[in-house]
Amino acid sequence: PAWLEAGIKYYDYLVSRLQKGPDGYLGWIGPYIYDTTQWCDVHIGDAILFNGMLDFAEIVLKDPELEKVYGEKARQYVELAEVNLIEKWDARGTWYEHGPYGTYFSWNRYLDPGDLSQWHKRDYIRNSNLSLPFNKNTAMGIAALRLYRITGKELYKDKAVKIFNLLKSRMQLHDDYYVWNYWDPVSPWDINVSANTTRHWVGVHPNRDYQSSEVADIVEAYHSGIVFSEEDMKRIVNTNIKVMWNQNRISPDFRNSNALILPGGIGPDNTAGTLWSSLAYFDQTVRDLINFSGTSIRDEIYEGYMKNFVFANPPGFQRTLLADGQEPEVLDFPHTSVRFLHMALVMPSVAGPGEEMIIAAKTLSGGLLQVELYDASGTTSLLTLRSRQMGSSGGVLAFTWDGKDDTGRPLLPGDYRIRWTLSGDGYREHPITLLAESSTRKPGFMYEWRNNQLFTWTAGEAGIIVDTPGWNEQLTARRSINFSLRGLEQPAGVEVWVDDSRLYAGNSLPGPNQLVLDPTILDEGQHTLTITVGDGRKTVSENILFTVRRTLEITGLKEFGSGDNSGIVQMGANTTNLALDTIRITIDDKEIYQGKTLPRQLAVDTWQLNDGLHRLQARATDIYGREVVRTIEFRVKNYNLLEDDIHPPQVWSFWGMSDIIDRSKTAETSAGWEYAASEQQVLSFDEGRRVRRADTKEYLVWETPKLQIVNLKIYAKKADLAGSVQLFASPDRASWQPLAYRSEVVEELADGWLVISIRSEIGRQAQTGEPLNWFKLVFRDYAPAAELQLGRAEMYLSLE
Repeated sequence: PAWLEAGIKYYDYLVSRLQKGPDGYLGWIGPYIYDTTQWCDVHIGDAILFNGMLDFAEIVLKDPELEKVYGEKARQYVELAEVNLIEKWDARGTWYEHGPYGTYFSWNRYLDPGDLSQWHKRDYIRNSNLSLPFNKNTAMGIAALRLYRITGKELYKDKAVKIFNLLKSRMQLHDDYYVWNYWDPVSPWDINVSANTTRHWVGVHPNRDYQSSEVADIVEAYHSGIVFSEEDMKRIVNTNIKVMWNQNRISPDFRNSNALILPGGIGPDNTAGTLWSSLAYFDQTVRDLINFSGTSIRDEIYEGYMKNFVFANPPGFQRTLLADGQEPEVLDFPHTSVRFLHMALVMPSVAGPGEEMIIAAKTLSGGLLQVELYDASGTTSLLTLRSRQMGSSGGVLAFTWDGKDDTGRPLLPGDYRIRWTLSGDGYREHPITLLAESSTRKPGFMYEWRNNQLFTWTAGEAGIIVDTPGWNEQLTARRSINFSLRGLEQPAGVEVWVDDSRLYAGNSLPGPNQLVLDPTILDEGQHTLTITVGDGRKTVSENILFTVRRTLEITGLKEFGSGDNSGIVQMGANTTNLALDTIRITIDDKEIYQGKTLPRQLAVDTWQLNDGLHRLQARATDIYGREVVRTIEFRVKNYNLLEDDIHPPQVWSFWGMSDIIDRSKTAETSAGWEYAASEQQVLSFDEGRRVRRADTKEYLVWETPKLQIVNLKIYAKKADLAGSVQLFASPDRASWQPLAYRSEVVEELADGWLVISIRSEIGRQAQTGEPLNWFKLVFRDYAPAAELQLGRAEMYLSLE
């Protein structure tokens, strides 16, 4: 009783946190996990919390003594769950069933934060209308199953059976074990057939152990006598013990359940493997591997429950929750061993004349995928529906079928099987039923794909289908607003809003292309298009989010990282969503263009720029005063650079052998040169310098194909080098022409030494059209000779 008393305190606290939504149902309402700007309640939150209360209620109500004390509270919890879990989510239209299968899917209604007065239909919110993954569906199934065991109401059992039937039908048999996906498409709107895609990823979850909770739910379903057979449970044990476990009892570890079906095996990010301890009812090895080393109160309770209740009986397959006299209701589903066909489905599995079924599969590898219709026993092929060669890494194949043969004639009503066969692998099957009359399946939820976007509405409700713009479309030009209606023939009032501005109001639909979105008027960012239509009795609306981005792009110039720029480059500018007023363009903060039109062929003379990185900035202003700035870095490379750091010879030695390496880059050197002595303390920071032995005329010659620029670094004690330093260039070393240069003192050192920069731009001085391929430097008439030294030479050679 102490635990029950503690349970009441906890559950009553949870109940106190329930809030009433606009439709009158209670829920744990708050920020939506996938978009916190929206408020709502969700299936899984309700199921997890109510399941605890139902566990409490079941314990109490089956014990007469406990019922006397806690029965009223238990019945209160049961009633809350019946109304605010099962009834609520059914009334909201989030249940879809076909034949023996059923599933819940996410709602598309949300609240504005803090405002519980009105639900807003917002299909564009992430995961709206998306079917729940299996762990969330089975949690709802367990709630329904517990309600059935408590109340005996068949409607709850029926719901639980259909949820677990669906899960079993999606299990893939490989050898002697099952593997199943965390998320499979389980309602028709999960698949965009025209695009041959699913709305969500399909596969075993790589790093969350959701399958552990799913297995616990499967075990409870088995014990309750529904869906799963003893063979099913043995196959699931095989998954955990034969496939996932590393067979090490000292240091047990578990890999993901799909480890053996993935073509390349699982990667290091696949970390969802764990012991499925709920299988301890059936297998001694599972019991042996359970780690009871935890020391928390929760760990102690878990250990006590397992040892005193589960381990009280030897492992076996007795159904502990099946009432006396009841027979198990097991789904007989055709499973065959296959490795790479990890999704195979038909929705709906029961269809009347003209009703379309979605048939879809996903493979993990390539091969010929053949889809056939077989008879009910799966022995005779009746019709080939599709045949496609899948790519090397597999993929999705989805299509619709209306129950007709190749000639367009309806097949006879009855039971059949859809079979998918992947060459080199195996096949999977799914039973279907063709009815003589239209199915009695309640439509409830209506949907339509338009431009790869899903639009939904409930039966009896008008639906607005927006053709343009698309959801989350980024506008790059004027865009027409076009939409149509479903289920509402005579609108009495139509309004179209963009954010807080009304664009249209009338008693009829606007004509095609009558309404236009002009992105040059709108601010940058996300906007909401709201269309509201009424007929005097009811009003429906649809919201479309779209985005406006203003851009300014530079063309012609290659951005840094995309290549080099040389010579004359023709650049231009383009804008998006900008009503231009003025544009100004600068390079390294120097203006090269300003005007009221975009430049299309603006010549950039890179010869006027040094080789290396430069910064271009374009600044455009629109007629509304809004500004767009685009800044890029680009690299200029008009030259190859020949660098000579005047390195002296280097002695090389290795294993008793030695040699002198000449590191000079000159082609010819007169006899009067030597390398400067390193003991000159002032210049010792530069180990590579040439100096004349005496005040004689000496020269150095470099081979410089297509010479354009020369930069020299000179050390001297006099700034005036006229007549003492001479530069010459030649196309062939036969005739030399003098080169003008400019010199500049760039640094003053100790003891009167100066660092002098010399620059000569040869291209502007050339006396002939021939390229100048040789450069000569002459030192003369400077005494003492030791006070005129060459520290570095740079020769820039044209790439043209």
